[in-house]
Amino acid sequence: MGKLMKEVKKLNLRQKGAALFLTLILSLIGLILVGGLYLAYQRMLGIVFPIKTYATLREAAAGTVELIASYIDKDYFKDIGQGCPAPLTRSGNFCCNSEIKFRLIGEQGTFIANATICLVGIAQAGFGISPVVELDPAIKASQPYIYSIIVRAYGPRGAASTVESVYQSR
Repeated sequence: MGKLMKEVKKLNLRQKGAALFLTLILSLIGLILVGGLYLAYQRMLGIVFPIKTYATLREAAAGTVELIASYIDKDYFKDIGQGCPAPLTRSGNFCCNSEIKFRLIGEQGTFIANATICLVGIAQAGFGISPVVELDPAIKASQPYIYSIIVRAYGPRGAASTVESVYQSR
């Protein structure tokens, strides 16, 4: 009888271990699904700017330009003439403004980088840049866009850093 009880206990321990393992796996799958749904929801609503951490204020301004350029490559700014993607605000016919938060190593709290993204023109092979207002919409759809990105990052003790760039979409 004692040997039978030991076998039953071993079997119960194995079943509990398998149940725990299965629960962990199913929880991980559920977490991945919920995370994917959240990201899809955020993408549907507009641009999500993550709060990144930088070593210097200059690096923060340059990193913000790179972040905006990545959103340009994802076609968030293709219809900038009709409006700006959320949460950006419109400032002129072909410009959008945004405040992007960031952190600095060794400093407490978050800081702000003001960004202005403007559609400057459309690149045409062999012709240089054509102003946006002069082009036929059919031509606009097939050519890479040229954007002006100006970022002014504000740091501690009144420090500021400005990066101005011109970026061609892919």
